[in-house]
Amino acid sequence: MGQYYKVVSLDAEQYISPFGAKLIEHFWVDNTYMKQVERLLSPGGSWHKTRLVWAGDYADEALFVPEGFEKETLYSYAYDNYTLPSDSKEDGPDIRYIVNHSKNLYIDMGDIPNLEGEVGVFKIHPLPILTSSGNGRGSGDYRDDDDTNVGSWAGDVISTEFIEPDGMEKYTEFFTEY
Repeated sequence: MGQYYKVVSLDAEQYISPFGAKLIEHFWVDNTYMKQVERLLSPGGSWHKTRLVWAGDYADEALFVPEGFEKETLYSYAYDNYTLPSDSKEDGPDIRYIVNHSKNLYIDMGDIPNLEGEVGVFKIHPLPILTSSGNGRGSGDYRDDDDTNVGSWAGDVISTEFIEPDGMEKYTEFFTEY
């Protein structure tokens, strides 16, 4: 069966659900849903510099949930206890950088490689894969022989920025399989 996802800001106690809930159905650069997440994480957005998780409904129970809710996944906990953001919008200037403040890393969106797929040329957005929790447990999840970075940013403090950050290391390991 397919695994479905919600993007959760742990600090804002908010979530949004994608239009295509399986990871590979919504993880490409410039789609409407990813633009919405980028805006929430941008300066002035309600998720700017908050802990982020792409929560799968097959993820481990107790992971990223408050004490006392250890029998729930973050996916179900967020649905029952968090709200939808009021400032989610899709329009605005393009985001150039994804920043992981917890790991002192950033991604230059201009460096993401083009891939040729069945529907034409596209780019895999790294944020859903890096912040995923539960990936690999259902159809529609990201599959790659080297999955060492998958989920490695889950729960970290993330933002999107228009200006290249100073004093951080540039992250250059992009996802090229789907």
